[in-house]
Amino acid sequence: MNMSKYFTPRTAFLTGILLLLAVFGAIFHTQIHRRLALYFLINSKDPREEAFFDLAAQYEDPVGLLNGCWGTGRVTHRALVAGFLKAAVNTNPTWLKAAIQVWLGTPWALCHNPANRF
Repeated sequence: MNMSKYFTPRTAFLTGILLLLAVFGAIFHTQIHRRLALYFLINSKDPREEAFFDLAAQYEDPVGLLNGCWGTGRVTHRALVAGFLKAAVNTNPTWLKAAIQVWLGTPWALCHNPANRF
């Protein structure tokens, strides 16, 4: 049996690329999974609440996720963001104040700052 016709330089090259991609995928699995989950969540017409909350729980600072969902302009995505913020108010995370200032704008933050009262 002649095995040299099966192991050509092209086969060795393609096998090397496949192994390199497998190692890359194993190392960066979490980041790739987050990006894909975010992409599918934002492009979904009717995202599941569980999927949204699971994805938000993976982030230490979920403001980017919330901005992305809010930016779609879809009612279902905005309802998920509102529900998440409503739940987050009780825990008072550090990112909440910055997120509110970003969404409501700087004038709101200036008007409601006790140091800037008239």
